[in-house]
Amino acid sequence: TVQQKQQAPAEPPKAQAPEKTSLEKLQAELKDKYKKLTDDQVKAKYQEAFDPAKKMDIEEYKILKKEMARRFEIDAPNFKGSAVEMHHEIHGANCHIRSDIAENGKPVVMKKIVDKMDADFSNLTPTNEAFTVYRGRSKHPVANSLNTDFNIIENAKIGDIITPDTGYPYAAFHRKLAECWGGTGANCGKGTMMMEIRVPKGAKLSCNLEHGGEAIFPRSSQFKLISKGKDPEGIMNVVLEYILPQAK
Repeated sequence: TVQQKQQAPAEPPKAQAPEKTSLEKLQAELKDKYKKLTDDQVKAKYQEAFDPAKKMDIEEYKILKKEMARRFEIDAPNFKGSAVEMHHEIHGANCHIRSDIAENGKPVVMKKIVDKMDADFSNLTPTNEAFTVYRGRSKHPVANSLNTDFNIIENAKIGDIITPDTGYPYAAFHRKLAECWGGTGANCGKGTMMMEIRVPKGAKLSCNLEHGGEAIFPRSSQFKLISKGKDPEGIMNVVLEYILPQAK
């Protein structure tokens, strides 16, 4: 009997990768384009996004934002021991503090808590480097009393020293996290604002490494308005410079 050799089963044809869509091709081209630019060239291109005459495409702007984040955003430095005791309670207390000050001109109902937190902030270790944080905001469609910071910034002139918040403002070391608080512009309708806050060396902020790093500013912090303008997504982008209390 002749033994028939068993033939190995034929390998199934390899699945071909689906062809990229025109949008995916554009995104790949833009990513490659921006990776080849110098830091200064990327920054200059980012500034062009706020020039209405340039009319930058939204998809290109999204890629540009990611490249800016990849190059220039940092995780929170190791601010060991620089978070106030009530760091996680400040968010819940802020609305009561703002209402208290609006009604009485100063903390009255919340005085004990405010005095404690103000003292804790003053005892924080000063930061040993300059850095940038981001704060996102969405305008409340009904309660205008919750939009005080919007009104102040909209009416301020470049170079003005402003106090947008009588509470303790939160910020993030990554713009992407700040967008969770302030929406993403076109998806959020009118009234979305992103603040880029430049913090000088020697600031006393309550910082931790959660979510890639978050920071809380002292109560009623002052800032210098550097610039403001809408980006291609419809977000009002504001650049502020934190004023150290001793420099007031």
